[in-house]
Amino acid sequence: FFLALLVIVIFSCQSYPAGTHFSDFSSDGMPEIQDIYRYYSMCEAVWTERETWRSSGWKLDYFEDPPTNTMGLAIVDNNILHLIFRGTQAPKNTIDNDINWHYSLKPIFYQDNPLFKAHEGMQSKYRGIYLDIQERIKAFSGSKIMLIGHSAGGMVAMLAYLDLTRSYPDKQFTVITFGIPRLFNRA
Repeated sequence: FFLALLVIVIFSCQSYPAGTHFSDFSSDGMPEIQDIYRYYSMCEAVWTERETWRSSGWKLDYFEDPPTNTMGLAIVDNNILHLIFRGTQAPKNTIDNDINWHYSLKPIFYQDNPLFKAHEGMQSKYRGIYLDIQERIKAFSGSKIMLIGHSAGGMVAMLAYLDLTRSYPDKQFTVITFGIPRLFNRA
């Protein structure tokens, strides 16, 4: 039951061409169940700043942009830099409520092509922590970087992925999202 539920969660917000079936996906490259649980635990850890997270042993390096209520967390684990982004705290947080309603698709600020568009509010969240992300990537000597987020945090992770893979071709980026709403236009 748990595995079936997990498969539904992983593929619930993705779009695949007609006729594509789950069996078409190779298990190679798919994260193991315990890794998915660890990534989701990282999403829980970024919810609010803490000294420690359970018995993880992770060194928690938080960064934030209060004007957009955006919080991120950097964790180096197994020589991989994990950058985790918090989802919105709506409906209780008025900043997040306002940003969520700025859902019109605007040209992506770091792209040269004006046809590539994304959620305006989520772009403001990414812009707010852009320098913090750059600082942590430059300080990291390894090559593997994971971008992780739930809901709006997943949207920020996707914006970061599209930007950082272009900016750092020598790094290996992977993005893991949970419950991500639609972010980009068809282009």
